[in-house]
Formats: sequence, C-alpha cells, structure tokens
Amino acid sequence: MSLLMTRGGFDDVVVGNGLIGAAAALEIVRLGRRVCLVGAEHGAAGRWFSAHFDDSRMLRLQHGDGYWEAMTRLNLPLMRDLKPQPVASFLTPVVVRLRASISTGETASVRQRRSLGNDLLQALELEDEAGGIIDPLAYIAAMNAQARVLGLVQHSAAVLGVSEVGGRCQVETDRGTFTAARVVHASGFHAAEALSGLQVVGKVLLFARRPHAVAGPKECFVDTQPGTVAFSDVYGFCDYRRVPQGAVTKLGFSEARPVLLEPSQVPGWFSGGWQRHPRLADMLAWLRDWHPGFDPQLQARPCAFSVTPDGRPALWRSGAQYWLAGCNGMAAKCCQALARAALAALEPALWTAVPPELRMTPVPRHA
Repeated sequence: MSLLMTRGGFDDVVVGNGLIGAAAALEIVRLGRRVCLVGAEHGAAGRWFSAHFDDSRMLRLQHGDGYWEAMTRLNLPLMRDLKPQPVASFLTPVVVRLRASISTGETASVRQRRSLGNDLLQALELEDEAGGIIDPLAYIAAMNAQARVLGLVQHSAAVLGVSEVGGRCQVETDRGTFTAARVVHASGFHAAEALSGLQVVGKVLLFARRPHAVAGPKECFVDTQPGTVAFSDVYGFCDYRRVPQGAVTKLGFSEARPVLLEPSQVPGWFSGGWQRHPRLADMLAWLRDWHPGFDPQLQARPCAFSVTPDGRPALWRSGAQYWLAGCNGMAAKCCQALARAALAALEPALWTAVPPELRMTPVPRHA
C-alpha cells in the first residue's frame, strides 16, 4: 500500500502531464479539491514517444473557424495570469502571416501586413493580431508551478491501469497505487485505444537551416494555398531558432489525405515508421520550390495528435472516469480554455465562466 493510500487518497487524479493534463489539474485544484497529477517521464514503461517532444507551437487567433478563435480568446487572459512563472517564460510574441482567404470576415483578429518582413513570406497579405510562439514544455511547467502553489501533488509515473472499487478509483502506476473519487484522463493520443470515435494522425516536421547572412526576423505563417494538391496548408516558424550553422526554420504540412494510425501503430511511427510517410517526398519538393537556399542537410522528426470526426475536442465518461481528448492539434494555444470548457460540465463553479457554445457534454465511453 502506498503512502498516498494511507492518507486517504485524493478527490481527483489527473492522468497525463501534457498541455491538457496540466491545465485540467490547475483548474481543478483552483476549486479547493485535493488533486494528484500523474505524468510519465519520457521512456517510462516503454513509452518513448510524446506529442510534446517539441520546442514550438504557434499562437494565432484566426483559423477560419470561429470555434477555435473563441477558445483561443478565452485562453489568452488565463495564460497571461499564470504565476509564479509569467507568460514571458513560455510565449514569444512574433508576427504570424496569413493569406486573406483564411479570414472568415466575421472577426477583427487579422490586420493588413505592416511590412514585408521575411523575404519568404511576401505572398501572405495578413497578420494575426495575437501572433506568437509557445514553448509547450515551458507552458506545462508554468501551469504545474501555479498548481503546486495551490496544493497540487505531482508525481512522475506511468499509469498501468485504472479500476473502480467500492466507489473509489484505484490508479495503478509503475510507482505505486493512488486512490481518488474521480479520474480525469488527459493523455492525448495515448487514449485512442480506449475511446470510440478518436483517431490518431501521424505527422512529420521538417527542420531546415539557412545562413545567418540571409536569415530574416522570427516569424510564423500559415499558407492555405500551398500550390500543391498534396497539402491543404503548410505552416512554419521562419528563422525561429539560431544555431552556429545558421537560422532554423520548422515546417509542418496538413495533408489532403492524413496518415491515420491505429493505436498499436503509434510506437512504431515514432521509432522509424514516419520515414515511410507517403508525402515525405512532396514535403521536400515543396521546400525546394519555396526557397532553394536552404541547407540540403535537413532534419525531420515525427509527431502525432488525436482527431475527432467533427474536428472538436470531446469529453467521454465511464463511471467516475472522464477522458478529454481530440484536440486536433490545437491544444497549445487554448489548453486552459479547453480544460475549463470540459470541466464546466462537472463543476458548477466553472459553468458561468464558459460561453454556452464552448461547453462540452460528456458522452458515454465505449471501449
């Protein structure tokens, strides 16, 4: 029996210390509940893959989809209010360039470009009003720090299973068993095997260098007219990181036909399966056409995220367990708002803090 069990356990255990898990734990502990956050270290229990093994995510308001803009607007003040680690510890304001076609015309989240800026982005006419680069691991650390001040208990452990016995949840990990009245699962694509309607998309990111002499300012972009039928859009972080050999640009691609992975295929994807991505050659060709001046010695890295049929996150329920997943690659810019929108269905104190159109309704989980 673990020391935690002898103390009577917790009101809530949150499983997964990614962006959504860290945000959910913070929201719950703010309500005065006893909360334990359990997250696996990289490699624990054979888990060598993570959606957060990255140094940059894009902050933008404009998506051509009012839902994600509303979520991001709700998130901005929550992000800026974090203490003791301030927003500057994980967010770098930068210009985010967009094509005019991405704007719905219903919001004021974009404005005319102020200057040409980076020479790679001359075709992009608009600029997002809230552009920035988020360091996801630093954002998670900032949410963890505030939650610990409020009483959060945090453990690095891999969850092996959860059962419900006598009205309590037993959370078995590789470092002991925790008990709680409720468990909130926020383990992203790791939850796909347990949830109906949730799929995993396998992605590849390219990292290219060019000499300091031709590098421009740090800027991001989303190009919804990439000039090829292979991709619906291309997004990037131009010259966002300096290394001795030059400035690094990171590129991501939204495939017209995404690579869907079965849960059992995810470990293999991260251990080399990504090298057989059917559009990898198209990615390299797009980069060469976009700007031939990049160093031909590229780096490529795998990533993945969970998706739902309607492109919206969802909340599943079974007994005293809840699963929040399906963030469709959007979690970094609005994770605190997403957690609040999900928990509003469980916590009356949060109900009025979330606009009705953003609240989530738990659906039964079918394994």
